Amino acid sequence: MSGAIVMVTHQVNITALSGVVPRQGDAVIIQVRDGKRLKVVGQLDPS
Repeated sequence: MSGAIVMVTHQVNITALSGVVPRQGDAVIIQVRDGKRLKVVGQLDPS
């Protein structure tokens, strides 16, 4: 698969998936590798 997928969810789900605890409004950028492994590649702060 190529391109980007945008998913909006709650902090608890993002933390369980990535280990990152985002603040309200933050975005966590996750790359899928080999079709199943996840890697956090960035985080965006809306302010």
